[in-house]
Amino acid sequence: HAIWTGMFKLEPGHVMEWSSQGRGSKWQYWEPPRTVDSNRSDEDEFRSLFEDVVRDHLLSDVATTVFLSGGNDSMAVASAVAAVRESTGSSSAVSAFTVGFEGAEDEVPAAKKAAHELKLKHTTINVGDGELMALLRRVAADYDEPITLSATLSMHQLCSGVASKYRVAISGDGGDEVFCGYQWYRKTTKRSAFEKGTLALGLRRSAS
Repeated sequence: HAIWTGMFKLEPGHVMEWSSQGRGSKWQYWEPPRTVDSNRSDEDEFRSLFEDVVRDHLLSDVATTVFLSGGNDSMAVASAVAAVRESTGSSSAVSAFTVGFEGAEDEVPAAKKAAHELKLKHTTINVGDGELMALLRRVAADYDEPITLSATLSMHQLCSGVASKYRVAISGDGGDEVFCGYQWYRKTTKRSAFEKGTLALGLRRSAS
């Protein structure tokens, strides 16, 4: 599904090595599990596992920041970051960044509230109406191929805004599929049970 004739994307979970002699080799290093354990873990076990994963991702020899939106995904990660820092007795404040769009119903208020509760140093990166077209052109030029996901605008702006100070940022991007973050999950009958994973982290949606 590449945009160029005769070129193909590398399959997920694969690595390709190309030599200076023009020879390539490809192998698969991972594949999704063929079965999923349907036995639900208890909430304490889930919280411990989630915080362990975040703790591993906090290991860095440079300053680390957090991308924080108003969604379940980034709030879950930010909550775990705060818990890990508290457990290690660290007194330094963790910085969190949120992007806001002028005149739009953005997630800045929810992110500010979460940052306050979690004792994170919060910064908002604002995008004005007059900047949107320029931002869209930059994003289109920086990506290798056309992409229609609007979230790339905010992610691009976040990365640009923190790059001068930070080289490592922790994001919850992709977690909405796990933590029922999308609006259409509200229509599912099993949402209340499935959402317990989020509640286990002490989080609640700012807008229910």
